Amino acid sequence: MWFFVICPCTSYFWLPLGPDADIVQLACVCGEESFNRYVLPQSPFDPKASAVTGLHVVGGKLFYKQTKVDTVNIEICLKDFETWLQRFHKPLLVCHNGKVFDSIVFIRNVLKHPDSCLMTTVAGFVDTLHVFREILPNQPTYKLQNLVFNTMGISFEAHSALEDAKVLERLVMHHKVAEGTLLNHSFGVDFVRSTILHKAKTVELLDTLKPLESCLSKYMLKKISSSGLSYDHLKLACERGGLEGIEKILGEKTDGGSARVTKNKKIIDQIFSHFRWFYYECFIFQNRDFCKYWYM
Repeated sequence: MWFFVICPCTSYFWLPLGPDADIVQLACVCGEESFNRYVLPQSPFDPKASAVTGLHVVGGKLFYKQTKVDTVNIEICLKDFETWLQRFHKPLLVCHNGKVFDSIVFIRNVLKHPDSCLMTTVAGFVDTLHVFREILPNQPTYKLQNLVFNTMGISFEAHSALEDAKVLERLVMHHKVAEGTLLNHSFGVDFVRSTILHKAKTVELLDTLKPLESCLSKYMLKKISSSGLSYDHLKLACERGGLEGIEKILGEKTDGGSARVTKNKKIIDQIFSHFRWFYYECFIFQNRDFCKYWYM
């Protein structure tokens, strides 16, 4: 995980694993100053991650390629990072593709350690992926190593935390990115925390939608759960309003004017088809006297 600090200076940080992973390497640079720590992962190391980063565990020791590296536990890593950052006033941590990756991993790990003060030490983050999309339009790709090569003519060893942090700082300086542009693509710590909580809730709701896997795509199930709806919400909507109830709850307008989930008739019919017996049972129960007379 790498960062680069701004306000009054900029700090770059990097984490070389997936968004749900442990922090294995945390690196940050600001001019001539740098921070770099390795952490022995608590969960099994993904072979694919090892192939990309060069980090792997042998006999309870962490290696970068063929060299053993010194490690600390995650608590010490975060405490050391907090101490290092205290030389800056409310730093923004700058990272590439950080809005969906680095900031999520970092804050998720910080939240697991309530004794850490990093939630208040760090003012927020800047995602340079969006910065460079703005100032360097029409690039064939916005991967960091490609941007560095295509715009600076430099090749470097990507996925080494400290090197990635240093090269991102060089890239920003090379293109003379204005502080205002960086700030326009900044976001706060609370935004990241809310994103993490929303993702956790989405996973929880997605699990309730398993009975619908036979009639809906994975994409649609995820879209339903992301909207805050569970299986019981859909069932209740059907029991109360039938097909129209399903249509209403999925199609209600958001603040942006779009449908909460979808207005696609085929998808709505598929969901109603799944729940229709609950609807019919509810209808019969609510109209039992009429149904009793009708069947006589």
